[in-house]
Amino acid sequence: MTDELVDALIRRLDVTSEPDPEFARSTYAALLPRARAARVSDARRIGRLARDFHLVTAGGRWPSTTRRAAMASLVVLLILAAILALAVAGTVHPPIPNGPLIVSIQGELQAVDVGDGSARAILPPGAHAKGVSRSPDGRLVAFWTVGGDRSRLYVVGVDGQHRRELAPDLSLGWPDSIDTWSSDSRFLATEVILDGLDRIVVADVDTGVARVVTPAGLAAQDPLWSPDRRWIAFTKEVGTVRSIAIIRTDGSGMRTVSGDLTHVGGPDTWSPDGKWIYLDDSGRVYRANVADGSTQRLTEYALAAYAPASSPDGTFISFMVDKSHLYWDLYVANSDGTGAHPLLDHAENDGWSADGRYILAQWNPTDQPGGLAVVRPDGSEIRVVFPFDSLCPPQPGGPHGCTDGMGWGQARP
Repeated sequence: MTDELVDALIRRLDVTSEPDPEFARSTYAALLPRARAARVSDARRIGRLARDFHLVTAGGRWPSTTRRAAMASLVVLLILAAILALAVAGTVHPPIPNGPLIVSIQGELQAVDVGDGSARAILPPGAHAKGVSRSPDGRLVAFWTVGGDRSRLYVVGVDGQHRRELAPDLSLGWPDSIDTWSSDSRFLATEVILDGLDRIVVADVDTGVARVVTPAGLAAQDPLWSPDRRWIAFTKEVGTVRSIAIIRTDGSGMRTVSGDLTHVGGPDTWSPDGKWIYLDDSGRVYRANVADGSTQRLTEYALAAYAPASSPDGTFISFMVDKSHLYWDLYVANSDGTGAHPLLDHAENDGWSADGRYILAQWNPTDQPGGLAVVRPDGSEIRVVFPFDSLCPPQPGGPHGCTDGMGWGQARP
């Protein structure tokens, strides 16, 4: 818009006589800077897009483009706005896909940042925490204390706040098992000793209320949540036969899903699609089909393989192989067992990170200090994220053994 057009606009005021000269001068002076700024903006494409977008949102018409070009311009503006919003959100709230690794070292709860290896205490010294597990959303830690006439199950925030007891009305014993969380981080499934028998209990971490899920008289161990939170898999022990069963969270619908296997080591992980449960039996890794109860052997008879864990996307499994009863090696394979190969020597399998980029292992190499380590499934980027040597003296003839539990938000074999 030129200065002459501004002057013409001023003089087209709907008045019956010539405008007051002073009014014309003041109005001209007020409009002239805006007109010049608009002219500068119109010289840039982004400026014209912003002008046209403003006119459309105000109910006007696109002044200088066709309808098709106008719609394209609007789409471009919306995309740019979305990118800017995502950039700002990422700056203010950076995503944390895996969250802190929670470890109990000689009974002391620590939150470990896997990125830089830094650690901080969650509770004051003397907590004597065992059986540690962490919620999938990274907010809560569950742990056991053992002593006196009973064991006690607690949850606490990863910041050390709001510690509270679960199932305070039940006289529980802890059988040194691994607890598992529902995928929404609302419930905890745990194996307990109740009235002298192993049972499965589900606790609401918000209210602390717990209920026994498995039937009286049945020895039930090693609970594992289904991805849809409707079922719990567990080891059913009848006499000398150990099999895998599933049961609804209200205690109904129990059935066996491990076919004719009789010495299972427990359900280790559930595939993310809910179709398979991975387990080991007599030194072989299997997967059980939840729908029809059939099983598939995934490892060779030559390998003494245990503790399989499914990657979060269901593509791979990790497991560990017993080397002459002296140490473990960490292996990885496709989810159907093909392509199995060693990944890390002298390492125990502790499951996957939530984003599937890493496998967690207790690593005790012979040529360097060990600790809790992460490794990519292709064998690259091996990093010790929490060294053992500073806190855990080596055991005579064996590995460092000072961890009282750990949790990274995923089911651990």
